[in-house]
Amino acid sequence: MSNLSLGNGITLVHLEQQATGLFVAGDNLDCRYIRAFFKSHGTSFTQYIQANLSNLYDTVEDLIAIGNETVAFNVTPASYQLCTRLTSVLKELDDRTRIVWFGEKPSSMHEEVLKLTKADGCVKWESEQTLHSLLNKEVEDWKAIPGVSFRTETKQVQQPEEKVDTEKIEIIAMYELDRSKLQQSR
Repeated sequence: MSNLSLGNGITLVHLEQQATGLFVAGDNLDCRYIRAFFKSHGTSFTQYIQANLSNLYDTVEDLIAIGNETVAFNVTPASYQLCTRLTSVLKELDDRTRIVWFGEKPSSMHEEVLKLTKADGCVKWESEQTLHSLLNKEVEDWKAIPGVSFRTETKQVQQPEEKVDTEKIEIIAMYELDRSKLQQSR
């Protein structure tokens, strides 16, 4: 297992099926983007890496031992069933951990995922920004965050379909960079 930092941040989990049919906890491009975003904002994160997943309970105990308040599973069609079982066992052993799903499956089927699993929430778009916004907030407070569907103890909440305008963010960032270069040259 490879830990980048411990604490009340987020643990990223990407499960990849090998040719043998077994799964490993590895890395992928989505997780790299999230790590870069979190690092640029000084946010604590851990990427769970494990070449030999022995069984559900050992894997969940590893995730709990990391100590982060939120576990985010990057769910693909191939890993859906395993993520469902890991989520159930994680909630069974530590119901305080917030579990968020992101990736292809949860973004396109968030309503079904929340009905059929014990995940607390699903990221519908902009994984980096949405996951960052969810940290250090109680599930009930997620309603103020666009791009996430979640459940409370009493109901399932769907956020309005409004995406973050990344073009505006990039334009503002470029403007700020140009402005800082101009100030440095004076």
